[in-house]
Amino acid sequence: MRHSRTVPLLKPKHFEGLATQLTDQGLAFDIQIGPDVRADEVFEIADGEQEVEEVLAELEGLRPYTRVIANPPQPSAQSLLKMLCDAQESLVPDESISIDYGLPNEYVRQWIRERTKDGDDSEGQQLVLVAFDKDTPVGYAGFEITLLRDNDESRIFLGHTLELVYVHPSQRGKGFGIDLSIACSRLCQDVLAATYRAAPFGYTIVPAVNADFESEGGERFTEQLALGLDFRADMLRMDGRRRSITITSTDVDAGY
Repeated sequence: MRHSRTVPLLKPKHFEGLATQLTDQGLAFDIQIGPDVRADEVFEIADGEQEVEEVLAELEGLRPYTRVIANPPQPSAQSLLKMLCDAQESLVPDESISIDYGLPNEYVRQWIRERTKDGDDSEGQQLVLVAFDKDTPVGYAGFEITLLRDNDESRIFLGHTLELVYVHPSQRGKGFGIDLSIACSRLCQDVLAATYRAAPFGYTIVPAVNADFESEGGERFTEQLALGLDFRADMLRMDGRRRSITITSTDVDAGY
């Protein structure tokens, strides 16, 4: 099956005004997750409004913000993997987690569209969101975004495959996983907004999230992403600038 590369549907102009940008290095994203962003974006960090407020207050007391960068210049993927593997071996040697599951050998620095002779038409990028406490990397979230066009049905399937969320053993329980989930949700919401802008007249956009849970934290991460996508879809519908475009509710295929 031969593949050919063509111009992607998503272009830099579709990301104007968004936190995420599309560059010649692929998706660019660099955000500070602090109290204001948490209060605006958080959906699934706790059960009940009072407990959510308590968690937000606790995180605010721990640090001013967490910086999260997609495919950062440093550390390299291999350096990040070595650091986390060394920490796991030293601090939690009995923990059976394949830390490299969401880490490629090198960051993928290109948004690529591919078409096959069988008619498949997709574009996307593998991403690694790295969380920093000041200048120190403390964990990452690895995932992939895939935009699949079905021109016969006038549909765009916007898939999000969550691979692994891992926090340095010495930094767990400090909310870095929460901040990574908020950052992931923000980036994916931006890609949904860009897809809405780029979709041909009369198309339907179908967001989807796929994940295998290993912990309650992974479940909350997935719910945060799915609810964030639905929230942004509601905002786009209310804005009403492209009434010919339909966005469905997010389809979630996830479980233990």
